[in-house]
Amino acid sequence: MFIDEPYLSSFGSAFVNLTREQVISALNEVIEGLSGLSAIHCCGNTDWSLLFETKVNIISLDAYSFGKRLTLYLDQLKQFIARGGIIAWGIVPTSEEHILNENVDSLLSRLETVWEELDKQGIPADTWQKASLITPACGVGSLDETVATWVFNTTAGLSDKFREKYGIK
Repeated sequence: MFIDEPYLSSFGSAFVNLTREQVISALNEVIEGLSGLSAIHCCGNTDWSLLFETKVNIISLDAYSFGKRLTLYLDQLKQFIARGGIIAWGIVPTSEEHILNENVDSLLSRLETVWEELDKQGIPADTWQKASLITPACGVGSLDETVATWVFNTTAGLSDKFREKYGIK
């Protein structure tokens, strides 16, 4: 079950008067009420360590725009992956302005830039490769059918290329 949580990008601002503990507690309460895998999607930038501290199984982010920001939370990311956590790398843009400039190869290259930084910072490639999903950056509900089809086809093609290149089954 994916929880769409766009408001987390406001955490820490003057507009959100909840403490870190309150946010983690509220998210865990929802997660504990679910059966099966749980996921949280935040399409904006946030304090990613906050999500790493929840009981969620999958963290989904707009890696196209914010993927490099995860490198600011290396210790928490390592702990999240060590406990079996998965990152859903939303690398396929869902904004028409970005779609026109991208393809499977350019998106894999963009994602590999983030992964190379993780590797340099002490999270070996074989660790994050096994803890990765390739997804669209955000939802496609407001997109034209042709554009949404491009997003899904590109996501599938990128996932296939990722699995082939890195030997993931």
